[in-house]
Amino acid sequence: MAIKQDLHHSPTDFGYEFVNWTGKSVAFHISKKWGKTLSIRATIDLFHRLHLTLLRPRYQPAKGDAKKQAWFKKALQKFADRLEPEDHLMFLDEASIKWSATISRMWAEIGHQPIIPQIGGHKGVHIIGAVDPRGDRGFFRFTPRLKAPQFIEFIEYLLHEIPTGKIYLVLDNAKVHHAILVQNFLQLHSRLKFLYLPPYSAQLNPIERFWEYLRQQKTHNAFYPKYEEFETTIQTFIEKFTKPQGIIKSVCGYYEQECQMVTAI
Repeated sequence: MAIKQDLHHSPTDFGYEFVNWTGKSVAFHISKKWGKTLSIRATIDLFHRLHLTLLRPRYQPAKGDAKKQAWFKKALQKFADRLEPEDHLMFLDEASIKWSATISRMWAEIGHQPIIPQIGGHKGVHIIGAVDPRGDRGFFRFTPRLKAPQFIEFIEYLLHEIPTGKIYLVLDNAKVHHAILVQNFLQLHSRLKFLYLPPYSAQLNPIERFWEYLRQQKTHNAFYPKYEEFETTIQTFIEKFTKPQGIIKSVCGYYEQECQMVTAI
């Protein structure tokens, strides 16, 4: 249906001053384009019949090169298909999880808006992580800061935990990943190879979906009155993924096109 196609575009593409599609703005668009008058309620009913629903958008860097990203996805899939059974294709990233609730939509009684207490400030935990979708497991370390020495400590931990086979790590172009200390370390460990993402392509790293999953499970609309409780909750949650749970393979799988994800050399 044409209206469904129109909703793939921004309202500004049609010359409107409003920037978001709502029941009211879509009703206006239908009136303007097709000369049909619908109430907001009727417009929302139309949404349901077209299998449309409310979704929270996700951020994506505007500077990414679409052609390089598309090539990267195809290259990674081919690369993954050629891996030896003993080798590992993993996805690495750092995350800072604040001691503060992340707000998400939730069910509540009409007229009673939920209230989530907030701590405020920047206190939280820093985590370096790497996920292995094929092996359905993850490796995570809390760290006081995200600098080259801490990054090397994590890589040493990874090499210790995975003693055989080559480890191919997909990661972004953060300065710490190109630091001289890190590059010198790479030269000494032939089992380890870095596969860098194209610039501004965080959405191509499956571990980003794991961080989102972590927040959904542990910080969305969640209040921890004591920092120690927050820290322990996060640590307990991520520790279980060192063994297969069925989650990392599902959340971080890099072949599913619907996840709009993948990575390569």
